[in-house]
Amino acid sequence: MVYIIGRVTKDLEPQTTPNGTPYVHFNVAENVGYGEKAATNYHQCSVFGADDVARIVNAGVKKGSLLNVVGDQKLGAYTRDADGKAVPTSNVDVWHWNYINIGSKKSENKEDANSDGTAGSVITEDCDDGLPV
Repeated sequence: MVYIIGRVTKDLEPQTTPNGTPYVHFNVAENVGYGEKAATNYHQCSVFGADDVARIVNAGVKKGSLLNVVGDQKLGAYTRDADGKAVPTSNVDVWHWNYINIGSKKSENKEDANSDGTAGSVITEDCDDGLPV
C-alpha cells in the first residue's frame, strides 16, 4: 500500500478496455525533499470500473488538482531508447482518493482562524461518493 499526496499532471481522459471495462489513467506529481535535495516523483495511477471512473470524473479532477491517493504500488522500469538507461516507474492501482484543499478563505469564526487568516493549513474532503463534501 502507498499513500501519495500530489498534483494531477493533465486532465483525465476516460477510456474503455477491449472487453468493455471503463478505466482512467492519470499521473500524480509528488514533491519530495527540500532545498538542494528537492525532487519530483511521478506516479501513474489507474482507476478501473464504471462506478469508480464515473466518481473521479464527476468530481471534477483535472490538471492541477491536489489529491491524496491510496493504492497498491507496483515498481518497474523501462529502457530509454536514446541512451539505453533504465528509468524507474511507479504504477498505482487506486483504492481510495481525496481532494486536498489548501484553502485561503478567511474563516467566518475568528476563533478558528490562524494568524494568517486561513481556516486551516490542510483540509481534506472525503470523496467516497465521488463528490467533495
